[in-house]
Amino acid sequence: MNKQPYVITTGIVLALAIVTFNLSPEATARAKLVFNSFYIPLISAQKSTRTAKNYLINQTVPRKVLLKENAELKRQNEILELRLSQTSSLSRENHTLRSHLQIRPRAEWNPRLAH
Repeated sequence: MNKQPYVITTGIVLALAIVTFNLSPEATARAKLVFNSFYIPLISAQKSTRTAKNYLINQTVPRKVLLKENAELKRQNEILELRLSQTSSLSRENHTLRSHLQIRPRAEWNPRLAH
């Protein structure tokens, strides 16, 4: 009893296949145009659905994950502040030594960001 929908579907597919293979070239070209006109909106719908899904996933981040990331960023910030203080003290020491030894200071490093 429950195989009946499959039999009906198989029959419809076979009938469409027979009709499609027996079409004239002009009718085949028109059929292609009709199917292509349905295909393009489906691609657009798929892309917009994917975009909406990604947006919703990004909007629904659990609070636990956000708190974990916040703690990690605070830890990284503390490490970077410590490195900055060490670097600034080394820079002051370097400047003092250069002035005592009468060594000309090096040209400042001036990085430029790419456009």
